[in-house]
Amino acid sequence: YNAAIGVVGVSPALSTVKEPVRLTAMRFEPGSVVVELKGMDGKPARGVVELGQGFGAPSFIGSVDENGVAEFKHVPTWKYQALGLLAGTRLPDLGQWKGPLPSDEELETALITVLPQPVTTALNTTQHVVLRPQPVGYVRGTVVIPKGGKSDEYGVYWLPSGAHSGAGMHYRPDTGEFVAGPFVPGKVRLNISRSSESGAKRACGEGEVEINAGKVTHVKI
Repeated sequence: YNAAIGVVGVSPALSTVKEPVRLTAMRFEPGSVVVELKGMDGKPARGVVELGQGFGAPSFIGSVDENGVAEFKHVPTWKYQALGLLAGTRLPDLGQWKGPLPSDEELETALITVLPQPVTTALNTTQHVVLRPQPVGYVRGTVVIPKGGKSDEYGVYWLPSGAHSGAGMHYRPDTGEFVAGPFVPGKVRLNISRSSESGAKRACGEGEVEINAGKVTHVKI
């Protein structure tokens, strides 16, 4: 689109001015994003990249070329997550609600993963993002339900809520079991919440888990 900004004088004393006010507009184009996908060796890798906003919003998806590059043009200004998936790999499905949890063997197929990177587009600019795989870990756990409690009253989440981009959580309300990840190596703080009769949730416990690269860590909290 075209846009111009100027200062125009308005006064009865200017009634004799007959020439129109002319402004020179500048052309604004939506930004673009160049995503590079690399392997563990740092060399260009084949695969698919996605530029998305999450929460079911539309995404830009494309395969990289022989140089491991995908370019997205005319991208509206917004905050996105750039995700990558190397050819021949897949992320395990953590499942949801009362569905089955993935086995340790399934999780172990994705202990080297390309985690998403944030990117914010801007008008008339090109943003560059480099995605590469890194060792990660998962957590498999069980919430220890106190006597008289029910597992469907509880839930598991991590803090801070915006941390661990790309990680997911599947808590089974019928068993109290959960699987979460992938996480980069380090400490993850898991919190337990309990729902009251009114439906309000309140924190009732927490546990700190040490994530080891290339492993599935088992815990009880």
